[in-house]
Amino acid sequence: MKKIFFLFVLLFGLVIASFGLDQVIYTTIPPLAGLVNSILGADIARSIVPEGIDPHHFSISVSRLEELLHAREIFALNGSLEIEAKIISPIEEWKEHPDIFFVGEDISLLDGDPHIWLSLRNLKIITLTIARHLSRDVSRQVERIEQLDERFKRLFSETHTKAFLCLHPAWRYFARDYGLEMISVMGNGHDVSPGQMARIISECREKGIKFIFVEQQFNQKLVMPIAGACKLKVVRVNPLSRDIIGEFERIADILEDMEREDE
Repeated sequence: MKKIFFLFVLLFGLVIASFGLDQVIYTTIPPLAGLVNSILGADIARSIVPEGIDPHHFSISVSRLEELLHAREIFALNGSLEIEAKIISPIEEWKEHPDIFFVGEDISLLDGDPHIWLSLRNLKIITLTIARHLSRDVSRQVERIEQLDERFKRLFSETHTKAFLCLHPAWRYFARDYGLEMISVMGNGHDVSPGQMARIISECREKGIKFIFVEQQFNQKLVMPIAGACKLKVVRVNPLSRDIIGEFERIADILEDMEREDE
């Protein structure tokens, strides 16, 4: 009798475990997981790329790919990020695979730049797209995004500086939104020659640049000579934060404090 009861408990546990896996929503990057969870009001979505890891160089294991095949569905940006191409192609080759939902198909790329989520205006589009797909009300999230967008518009309309420096060239959409020029230290590579560094320092001084975005996924030592020479405010940012709206709020707080100090 005990053996039968034990077998029943074991089978029941396997069924529950399988059911739980089927309810999981996967996203390609952490910011999407955070948005989906915020919209659903539950911690259901998981990111394929772990927070703090550079998605440009992330490799997915075979075991994780097999796990994704049992997911409820997968949310991706628009297929332009390298990791999305690596994930989506092998999954779509399976006869029975989870639905793959692209949240950024309505967003036009700037020079093929995949970092569409680093723009509050794009985030609003992404949030509304996810909400329609999940049949959820996101008026609270949209209001938060719009208020934050207004803060940045006000901030950059009142400053004479119309350019900023960043370590990784991921902030093109942010620059576009507020009429700014983005100058990247790394460009398309990860090394900066002495000549490039000298040119960047000269450009920073010429354009009166006040701050630099330094992403935690990259080697921050690259920017310290430039920041020191130009007396730049180093703003440490996490573009892959699960709470991407909160990350933008934190950035706004830092930049507003910086402007008050300069008054």
